[in-house]
Amino acid sequence: MSATSNRPSRARRPRAEVQDNLVEATLRLLDDHDPKDLTSRQIASAANEHLRYVADFFGGQAGLLAATLPRAIEEAIAEISPGLTKDELPARIRKLVRLSAWLVQHQPTVFAERVHRPLFNVVIDFHEKEYGLDRPTARLLTQRSLAGIYAYVLFGPIFDLEDGDFAAHVELTQTIGNAVAEVQRRSNTAST
Repeated sequence: MSATSNRPSRARRPRAEVQDNLVEATLRLLDDHDPKDLTSRQIASAANEHLRYVADFFGGQAGLLAATLPRAIEEAIAEISPGLTKDELPARIRKLVRLSAWLVQHQPTVFAERVHRPLFNVVIDFHEKEYGLDRPTARLLTQRSLAGIYAYVLFGPIFDLEDGDFAAHVELTQTIGNAVAEVQRRSNTAST
């Protein structure tokens, strides 16, 4: 917007720049809003872009939110990479969970493209290295861990989850990972 008005600038800019502005604004808004509560108008205003660009460049709000998913995954990977040992689930991971849940309902084909694969690989790699698990077992532990995170964020009240429960679940995952790794080591030792 220009300094003299609240309207987006009419200056022609590269499409990629406008798209990036809209994706970045969406990420910022998702920090404080559930995807179901956002409107294309809010996003365009926060990005200081024309509302029509949401439809023109993304096919609508669902397309824009789908285009935001890879960036939300990058943010979540930055939180997960050192390992989830925090007492509370980081906000960026909560944001990714809410966005993913919305996309499953409104743009499910985005997951057929396997855009979420980098997140899985980071967690699988972590479980392999941290516990010495083989890849298939690390994948199973990853699925279990991520399913627990999704349940924690989306259905906490249903499962009677309270503050502090997340840390207990992380500790339980560590215990399971160590126990399974010990069974694998014993099995490998017995077979040699």
